[in-house]
Amino acid sequence: MAAVPAWLRGRCRAMGARVMRPSLIETAGYPPQTVEKVERLLELLIEVDGHPYLAPRLRLHGGTALNVFHLSMPRLSVDADLTYMGQVVLDEYEAERPILEAAMAELGTRLGYRVTTSDKVEHSGRTYKLRYRYGDQNDLVKVDLIYLNRAPLLPAETAVCSVCSPEVGVTTLALPELVAGKTKALFDRLAIRDLYD
Repeated sequence: MAAVPAWLRGRCRAMGARVMRPSLIETAGYPPQTVEKVERLLELLIEVDGHPYLAPRLRLHGGTALNVFHLSMPRLSVDADLTYMGQVVLDEYEAERPILEAAMAELGTRLGYRVTTSDKVEHSGRTYKLRYRYGDQNDLVKVDLIYLNRAPLLPAETAVCSVCSPEVGVTTLALPELVAGKTKALFDRLAIRDLYD
């Protein structure tokens, strides 16, 4: 369950509240547009973690889970990877998938985004692009729903972003599984961000 008070959910930006501590922003020198994107991402994760249908079925993993919730943000992650943890049996998973994807699109729309997805439905997952305006520019928050790892080995954890104010907590895969996933990604992709993480 999210650590943000219920009255603040969905109102972070509307109330002028900052999710990240100003001191972190000032000392690290992050560009304002990137900070805005991370705050939008955190707001979305809070909403997912409090959603009656999505929360029991989705777990954050990947770079955002590591950097924002376990490593005190050495690198700002600007997308979210959510692993589906619902049904393991194929027929049951296939019955839940359209409901899950509709709920994710509806949540993005309710938060004020123009939600787009790829027309091609992939077996492994679906990417959502939550589009918004930042000043005079178009920008987006990207969310990947991944269906391949439906049976983790370890129980999920609630992790808290220690550099956020108010503190933000979301459900992630267990830390050893996050590290294992990033190690696998490093060898699969050979991307510098995976080595950094």
